[in-house]
Amino acid sequence: MLSPRTYNAKAGLALVWPITNQANGYPFEVAVTAAQGATGVILADHVKSVDWKARRAEKLGRCTVEMIGEVRARLAPLLGY
Repeated sequence: MLSPRTYNAKAGLALVWPITNQANGYPFEVAVTAAQGATGVILADHVKSVDWKARRAEKLGRCTVEMIGEVRARLAPLLGY
């Protein structure tokens, strides 16, 4: 999740980066390993707002600081940073 718990609780929504198992070498993919609780790639440019309660979302794991930095670095040019 991108958004903090306080936002998620008040809004009933969460901002997330989707994870897919279909790695294609896309420049915005960031690898996720089993150590983070999932496998595949984060799609850094596919930020989504989801109703986490309706989807019954569950926490799979935790991203490392390095992984979040890599995702942000790939997303930054799209946001003009």
